[in-house]
Amino acid sequence: MYNETAQQRYALLHKLEKRRGTKIITLVGISPFSELDDRAAEKIIANIKKAGSSDIEIVINTDGGSIKAGWNITRAILCRNGTTNIIVVNKAKSTGTLISLAADKIIACQEAEFGPFDPKIPIEREGRTFYCPAVELLSSNEEWERRQAENAIKEVS
Repeated sequence: MYNETAQQRYALLHKLEKRRGTKIITLVGISPFSELDDRAAEKIIANIKKAGSSDIEIVINTDGGSIKAGWNITRAILCRNGTTNIIVVNKAKSTGTLISLAADKIIACQEAEFGPFDPKIPIEREGRTFYCPAVELLSSNEEWERRQAENAIKEVS
């Protein structure tokens, strides 16, 4: 089933590339909390470089993710010679917003969501993981949480 779905998706993307005359790169998460990590960023950057000076379109649907990953993709977009359009199909939050702002043009559906570039820290509470904004953790009673928040904010700065 997965292979069949993947083949259909690639065929559709190839057809869309031919119609639009661009190389299409996807940054689309499957889970409701689709977050960009360094490994995914490496693949996206490799595809950006592979496109050379050809025009590209990056399809985004993400809640954000690694600050480092977002900066690396943003730099790859800013350092290229061809036109880069970002297509936001649902959301480009946090790091997704940063990446979008590097594009020559943003194409977004009416329901598209953008969000602030605010680092979040994974916190364990009652056996569950929550992602808490770093700014809120600056006044935490837990030294580890405060340190994590300070480091994340410093990294964004």
